[in-house]
Amino acid sequence: MFKNYFLILAIFLINFSAKAQLRKCELQVGIGNNGQIERAINDYYYELSPLYLMDYTSKGEFSTFKYNIGLILNFNNHIGMRLRYGRSKTENTYDYNSSDLDGVFQIDQLITNLNTALRLSDGFGKFRFSTGLELVFYRVSNFNFSFDGVESIYSGNSINYLKHNLRVVADGGKAIGINNFLEIEYPFSNRFAFGASASYGLMYAKFGDQVSVTDKRSNISSSTYFSNSTNDYKSYKSKYFSAPEIMFHLIIKFGKELNPSDPSSTSVTK
Repeated sequence: MFKNYFLILAIFLINFSAKAQLRKCELQVGIGNNGQIERAINDYYYELSPLYLMDYTSKGEFSTFKYNIGLILNFNNHIGMRLRYGRSKTENTYDYNSSDLDGVFQIDQLITNLNTALRLSDGFGKFRFSTGLELVFYRVSNFNFSFDGVESIYSGNSINYLKHNLRVVADGGKAIGINNFLEIEYPFSNRFAFGASASYGLMYAKFGDQVSVTDKRSNISSSTYFSNSTNDYKSYKSKYFSAPEIMFHLIIKFGKELNPSDPSSTSVTK
């Protein structure tokens, strides 16, 4: 029994101490944030005054995990190309309760990005460091906001209950930019490694145009009904230097191992 434990431990230690191997292709799978676009999203979609979408709640800020998948093609031990796709979906629900309003606010929005980069890298011991230039394209879907609840209206000694069904749809948009990125990876076998990276750069964001509001109200006490639909036009444009987008990922190496003796490449391990 103990022999099996020692055998498993020995295999693990041998695997963990394996030297990093640079191969022709790498697959990155991980999670991160939307640091490069969060500020612009919050400035337009989640501010109280510009759109009046969050009149009844103090909460309303975009923050969500993003899932990333990337493919790296290494031309040699130092130069490669990276293509990365990211996707995040915001689905926030807020339960609101007060003396005069009781209901549920819901928000949903989808954000995707496609980045392509020229990647320069080198190895130092077991670590590998990369940097480069990256072109960024974000697509932001329509912003959907809803409120379903009951408002209590006090008049003297009587109370009227007003049922609300509010729907707001604000047009989405896009953001483009050029980045610098820094990346570090540490192998735990010949084909697997952990990685972390940060991307930051100059961005241009353009969101919105039409904002559609449908407000349906019904008086529960008197059974009266009211419905109103309006269209407004508000847009957002901004050029800015972004906050960093942080990512953590698992790296899977496959394809041909780059030959350390090749004159066009240099071994990353000694």
